[in-house]
Amino acid sequence: MSKVYLEKMLKDLSFYSEVEITHTFSKNKRPLVTVDCYKNTYKLTFIANKNTEIYDNIEDAATAIHNVLNGTLEESTN
Repeated sequence: MSKVYLEKMLKDLSFYSEVEITHTFSKNKRPLVTVDCYKNTYKLTFIANKNTEIYDNIEDAATAIHNVLNGTLEESTN
Protein backbone atom coordinates (compact mmCIF):
# COMPACT_ATOMS: atom_id res chain seq x y z
CA MET A 1 0.00 0.00 0.00
CA SER A 2 1.52 3.30 -1.03
CA LYS A 3 2.07 6.17 1.36
CA VAL A 4 -0.06 8.41 -0.89
CA TYR A 5 -2.96 5.96 -0.61
CA LEU A 6 -2.54 5.80 3.18
CA GLU A 7 -2.62 9.60 3.40
CA LYS A 8 -5.81 9.67 1.32
CA MET A 9 -7.42 7.02 3.52
CA LEU A 10 -6.55 8.92 6.70
CA LYS A 11 -7.78 12.16 5.17
CA ASP A 12 -11.09 10.49 4.28
CA LEU A 13 -11.41 9.20 7.85
CA SER A 14 -10.68 12.66 9.25
CA PHE A 15 -13.85 14.05 7.63
CA TYR A 16 -15.76 12.25 10.40
CA SER A 17 -14.06 14.26 13.14
CA GLU A 18 -16.87 13.87 15.67
CA VAL A 19 -16.84 10.06 15.47
CA GLU A 20 -14.04 7.83 16.72
CA ILE A 21 -13.05 5.42 13.96
CA THR A 22 -10.67 2.49 14.37
CA HIS A 23 -9.07 0.83 11.37
CA THR A 24 -6.84 -2.26 11.46
CA PHE A 25 -4.03 -2.68 8.95
CA SER A 26 -2.97 -6.26 8.24
CA LYS A 27 -0.44 -8.01 6.06
CA ASN A 28 -0.93 -11.62 4.96
CA LYS A 29 -4.05 -11.73 7.17
CA ARG A 30 -1.94 -10.81 10.22
CA PRO A 31 -3.03 -7.61 12.02
CA LEU A 32 -0.04 -5.29 12.49
CA VAL A 33 -1.35 -1.92 13.61
CA THR A 34 -4.64 -0.27 14.48
CA VAL A 35 -5.33 3.41 13.96
CA ASP A 36 -7.85 5.34 16.02
CA CYS A 37 -8.87 8.57 14.27
CA TYR A 38 -10.57 11.21 16.35
CA LYS A 39 -10.59 15.01 15.99
CA ASN A 40 -7.60 15.08 13.64
CA THR A 41 -5.37 12.93 15.82
CA TYR A 42 -4.19 9.46 14.90
CA LYS A 43 -3.37 6.96 17.62
CA LEU A 44 -1.43 3.98 16.29
CA THR A 45 -1.40 0.82 18.39
CA PHE A 46 1.19 -1.76 17.40
CA ILE A 47 -0.38 -5.20 17.78
CA ALA A 48 2.85 -7.08 18.54
CA ASN A 49 3.68 -5.12 21.68
CA LYS A 50 0.60 -2.93 22.36
CA ASN A 51 2.74 0.23 22.27
CA THR A 52 0.98 3.36 21.08
CA GLU A 53 2.06 6.49 19.26
CA ILE A 54 -0.09 9.58 18.72
CA TYR A 55 0.27 11.78 15.64
CA ASP A 56 -1.39 15.11 14.99
CA ASN A 57 -0.79 15.10 11.24
CA ILE A 58 -1.66 12.75 8.43
CA GLU A 59 1.79 12.65 6.84
CA ASP A 60 3.60 11.32 9.93
CA ALA A 61 0.85 8.82 10.72
CA ALA A 62 0.88 7.55 7.13
CA THR A 63 4.67 7.20 7.20
CA ALA A 64 4.54 5.14 10.39
CA ILE A 65 1.81 2.87 8.98
CA HIS A 66 3.68 2.54 5.69
CA ASN A 67 6.86 1.54 7.53
CA VAL A 68 5.05 -1.15 9.53
CA LEU A 69 3.31 -2.59 6.47
CA ASN A 70 6.56 -2.70 4.52
CA GLY A 71 8.60 -4.27 7.30
CA THR A 72 10.75 -1.17 7.84
CA LEU A 73 9.41 -0.87 11.38
CA GLU A 74 7.78 -3.84 13.05
CA GLU A 75 6.86 -2.20 16.30
CA SER A 76 6.92 1.11 18.04
CA THR A 77 10.27 2.44 19.19
CA ASN A 78 8.66 4.19 22.18
